[in-house]
Amino acid sequence: MRRVILLIGVIYCGCVFSFDGGQYFSKNCSSCHTIGDGDKVGPDLAEVSKRRSVDWIVKFVRYPVGMMEGDTEEPGYENADPVAKKLYEAYKPMIMTEFELDRVKIEAIIKYIDAQKKSPKGKILNFK
Repeated sequence: MRRVILLIGVIYCGCVFSFDGGQYFSKNCSSCHTIGDGDKVGPDLAEVSKRRSVDWIVKFVRYPVGMMEGDTEEPGYENADPVAKKLYEAYKPMIMTEFELDRVKIEAIIKYIDAQKKSPKGKILNFK
């Protein structure tokens, strides 16, 4: 009986603490970004994983200013990223908010974006 109760508790905790990329996007990203509906404050994120590697996206979401300007005191961000700089030029004066998300959560958001199966619109189409 103890094992059954323990198993139910573990399953319940896993459900309560699971991360929903779509829900997170709706609450935290959709005020600045769309998925297939064109630019808002920031770029349309449809097909973002086709334009950028997951590593690049994770790095950008964690520290956008470091990507755009470089930060010699932060390992991995020593030099500005040329694409991040171009993004800033296209969408300035806004700079994306820094989010403290781990890679798994960022990948869940990317998976949600990809699942929408929409094509991007707006200025983002000019980026290579």
